[in-house]
Amino acid sequence: MKRLFILALVVGFIGSGAMADMVGYWPLNGNATDASGNGNDGTISGSVTATSDKDGNANSAMYFAGGSGDKIDVGDAPEFNITGAMTIAAWVYLDSSNSHHGSRNARILAKMGGGGKRSWSSNVEKERDGVPFVSAMDIASNGSTAKILYDNASIPLDQWVHYACVYSPGASMKIY
Repeated sequence: MKRLFILALVVGFIGSGAMADMVGYWPLNGNATDASGNGNDGTISGSVTATSDKDGNANSAMYFAGGSGDKIDVGDAPEFNITGAMTIAAWVYLDSSNSHHGSRNARILAKMGGGGKRSWSSNVEKERDGVPFVSAMDIASNGSTAKILYDNASIPLDQWVHYACVYSPGASMKIY
């Protein structure tokens, strides 16, 4: 992973009323407040700071310096135990100028499993089958059995990219 900026994160169920089914929306406009109305505000840890977004608006995205403790923790609310269809969408920017990076993968948004809990995540993998910086989606029905989908192309460096991971149980996993 290179230096990572995230503009906004959205996670939710897929359904007829998209806003009603939204679990969280973090515009990351200088803080980790959940704008979905569900109160899933995050706590910023490590070297995570506000930065300019894709349009140059100050304090409208978050910069993750790349340390192992750099994160925004949104807790473990019951609504994150998603068992049906879901979508994770984000704007990301991988900055090639930071030599500190490239040694590990990055979770964009994740609910980690363990103890038999269901988990899911959206990631940027440092390398997969010789292709650097691919996006991935992991879904597990419990804390240890995962289905993983990897994109087959690199996320471009040094530009904002919008992507979404979509999961439909029993049907498909897709990365756009």
